[in-house]
Amino acid sequence: MLEITTHYLCVMNESKHLFKNKVQHVIFIVLFIFPLFSAFPQGDIDSLKQLAVDAEPAKQMKLFNQIGKLQYRKANYADALGNFSKSLEIARSINDSLYIAKMYSNIGVINDMIGNYSLSIYNYQKSLNIYEYLNNKEGKESVLNNIGIVYEEMDMPHKALNYYFKALKLKKERGEQTSIAGTYNNIAIIHGGVFNNNDSAYYYYDLAMKIYKNIGDKRDVGMIYSNLGLIHLRKGEIEKAKDFFEKALTIFKKTEDPNDIASALYYLGLAYHSESNYDEALKYYTQANKLSEQHQIKKMQSQICNDMAKLYEQTGDYKDALMCFRKYAQIRDQLINLKKIKKIHQLETNFELEKREHEIKMLKKQGELNELKLTWARTVSFALITIFVLTIIIIVLIFLKNRYKKEQEVITLQSRLFRSQTSPHFVFNSLMSIQTFLLDNNVEKASEYLVDFAKLIRSILQQTNKSFITLDKEIEVLQQFVKLEKLRFSDKFDYSFEVKVAHPEEILFPPMLAQPFIENAIIHGLAPAPKKGFLKILFEEKNNELTVMIEDNGIGRENAEKLNKDEKHLSLATEITKERIHLMARRYKKKISMEIEDLYDQNREPAGTRVTFKMKLD
Repeated sequence: MLEITTHYLCVMNESKHLFKNKVQHVIFIVLFIFPLFSAFPQGDIDSLKQLAVDAEPAKQMKLFNQIGKLQYRKANYADALGNFSKSLEIARSINDSLYIAKMYSNIGVINDMIGNYSLSIYNYQKSLNIYEYLNNKEGKESVLNNIGIVYEEMDMPHKALNYYFKALKLKKERGEQTSIAGTYNNIAIIHGGVFNNNDSAYYYYDLAMKIYKNIGDKRDVGMIYSNLGLIHLRKGEIEKAKDFFEKALTIFKKTEDPNDIASALYYLGLAYHSESNYDEALKYYTQANKLSEQHQIKKMQSQICNDMAKLYEQTGDYKDALMCFRKYAQIRDQLINLKKIKKIHQLETNFELEKREHEIKMLKKQGELNELKLTWARTVSFALITIFVLTIIIIVLIFLKNRYKKEQEVITLQSRLFRSQTSPHFVFNSLMSIQTFLLDNNVEKASEYLVDFAKLIRSILQQTNKSFITLDKEIEVLQQFVKLEKLRFSDKFDYSFEVKVAHPEEILFPPMLAQPFIENAIIHGLAPAPKKGFLKILFEEKNNELTVMIEDNGIGRENAEKLNKDEKHLSLATEITKERIHLMARRYKKKISMEIEDLYDQNREPAGTRVTFKMKLD
């Protein structure tokens, strides 16, 4: 399940730290940002940029940091990272060690937000190294807490707990209650969400809740309510879970943070979804999705789309399921982590190199200092080049792998949609016909129909997992199908099969491609007609092209749509077939075209329908 952890962003040159809250799950992560505080007013970004133009370096450094925090608040992470980097460069130029440490920490937060965990760890460790050198306990505790969060997101809970307890020890020494509560919350999340140790989770949540209530921190009380709701949701205690989520939502609406409101709405959607209350679940999912889309909370939006796709699939709405799944896959691919955990060890080595560089600065002789710095610079450059090359290779491989996987998932879902709308439809109608014959005591006709039906079903089952079959087999199946339909409709129509193909056994054709249109012609065109109709089916090979034509003289599509206002099968057959043609063109390079013509008599009255497929032969 999802739970909320506390993450710190350094504030200017003050001793306080800024909270950001993050939703954590063993599969996905959704981010929340707490309002930023600083010594500067929350001014307009353009105004701050103008102030920075002529400011002296120390103030310019702080202004770029402030601009970065405002952009962070608006989820403009790329711009925030750029301004934190500018602030870092100025801090280096004026030798402000404390500010260098804070900027490395802020850059670590941004990299964590965008999923670059290895770079996040790298910058946090550089920050930690400077705080240790300065013996700055407040800075150390915030970075230790943030490193714990990153390891938790990387599914390394034991390592995360180790850093949380290190941070907690320092926080208790300072007696900073809000910070202590945040770490209790983080520890509770791992016990409840990862180790399934609910007793320990309740214990640490209770400690955090007491502190937040004592200091009047309503928002974080709401966060605890959300996390307690998730524990009850995991235990299957749905009503208790909903109660906690409603309490959290009430608080978040008062604090007016759209990210928090979206999280509570999403949790309520999960709760209703888990008890199969699909209408209520969809209502909350939709509200949460709208907020997450408005505020660019990509990771939450990805999971909402995934759960909405599951909900639509469970309710039989495969079209909306496919649309949500595509959106989920698109966002997921944008967020996928392109770095491997093993690279952390390489970056930890780089951290040691940086640490030694700080020690070198303490050397007395300037010549020795320059020589050693040059040596380490070459080593670091080689390491960075190596990492860069490996990163490019990994990005390309992961991109290709995920693109292929996404295509296969879409193809599988679309194939399922096709099968669910064709074969079951025909089987149901056929069984109903057999039942009708039996009820009318027409045992002989029912027996004849049942034998032919069994032959047809066997033929269909033999084709189930095949993308192409020979044309002669396809014609045989269609003849069996039309024969059954003619028997079912009591000779309501006559039909003809014209095969003008020299060697149909040598031509490969997609199975059941024409069947939905033959079925539509019979059921919606010929059956409702007042007179006996005629169905013509043509297979013709000409100029290295195969033509398949289905023509009826029934009531026409316009009249059929009027008679079948509440049925979607007519339009759905066309939509599914177009999707199949598109998939075959993409996957097998098969060029197939489809054309549907409405036929009219001399008085421009509907007189039937003609469907024509054309397929290039290899």
